[in-house]
Amino acid sequence: MVEMADDQQLFLIEFLVDRVQIPVIRAMHDELLPACTCVSFQILSLPPIDICQDALTDGCGCSEGDTQIFKKGKSCLFALPSIVLQRPLTTFPIKMSVFKKLPPGVLPDVMLVGCYQIEAKAIINAVLSQQVFKIPNPCQTIKDTFKITTATGQCVGCVTVYIRASCFGKKIITQFQIPHNRKPYLFKGIDDSPVFQCKKIPSECYVPTPLKCTCKKKCIDGSGESGRTCCPTPIVQTGSCPPLPPKPKPEYGPRPCCPSHQQPSSG
Repeated sequence: MVEMADDQQLFLIEFLVDRVQIPVIRAMHDELLPACTCVSFQILSLPPIDICQDALTDGCGCSEGDTQIFKKGKSCLFALPSIVLQRPLTTFPIKMSVFKKLPPGVLPDVMLVGCYQIEAKAIINAVLSQQVFKIPNPCQTIKDTFKITTATGQCVGCVTVYIRASCFGKKIITQFQIPHNRKPYLFKGIDDSPVFQCKKIPSECYVPTPLKCTCKKKCIDGSGESGRTCCPTPIVQTGSCPPLPPKPKPEYGPRPCCPSHQQPSSG
């Protein structure tokens, strides 16, 4: 479970790069200088999210002239203060950059191709509106093609991207299998992601119900649980055992016939 303070809301933004169209640079031909195309997204002051093209092979159809087919994506989970969300956002910029990642030993190791600033306030405000009206699983998706430009404003290509924003409120609850007989245990993602040490916190709804005594009352004919003393001795009446009138239940100490208090018999 991921839970935030009362003054924050959890958001998830997912990026799927469909295709990137940039002019073929002769110096970047695979035969001369292999280079990998990457698209980077930066939300607020969070670390950038890099989505890189798969390595091209002879049997791969990931490139169509100037157009490179990506079909790859990543997501980012972050929090926003509730005080900021009390009114519709006036701006929510996402910086998108396209760059070439050059092979090891080549300097510079990264060559920036172009950038574009995506204004995402519309989808964030739409998600917030859905949450206000209690719409289940509030989310909003857009698909658009953005033109990337150099620092001087020259257009050098375009990127087609799917963007989906979701709001989870103050916490996310999920289920997973707890490792058997392992306390504590570790959560770890792939690559160089952080490692988190966790411990099990039992929920109140799973607290075991105390065992109750189920001894039967002893009848006049001798049947019933006469050998156990956990139940109060009923008033002996003739005939069968009719229901007795309700009486205040006295306070008893430990009851030896209940499973949690049973003692091994001595004889």
